[in-house]
Amino acid sequence: MKQKTIVFLIAAASLLALGSSSETSLPKANKNQRYLVLADNGKPAESVIFHGSASSDEATQVLQENKQFSPTELTIKVNQKIAFVNNDEVSHNVYCGGPNFSFNVGAQSPGETDLVEFTKPGKFLVRCAVHLDMKLYVTVK
Repeated sequence: MKQKTIVFLIAAASLLALGSSSETSLPKANKNQRYLVLADNGKPAESVIFHGSASSDEATQVLQENKQFSPTELTIKVNQKIAFVNNDEVSHNVYCGGPNFSFNVGAQSPGETDLVEFTKPGKFLVRCAVHLDMKLYVTVK
């Protein structure tokens, strides 16, 4: 039990050291491990973006192919993650600019996967800042 606690404390310390625009690598965690990410104001962050790969049992996959999202509509539960997989030959920048929930994964090169946890219920329009015709409608219940 001590070993697991130490790993969590190291990961938590890494996260607390983050600024709002910084990135860091976390120790490999098991599927059930959770992290609390705080915003600059000391409160829990509204949204968190995890860079890396995700297995299908951890997140719902949304592919980016031929400058389109697939699927184009999706319904998920609160706190469920979406893995945005760039299977295209070009870079993308997936974002959502809603009033109650927003995120921006930044530049995403071909072959990269980014995880986004949807922490608020509602209907959200996800877009690509590079290819403005790309639209994904996400309903979170």
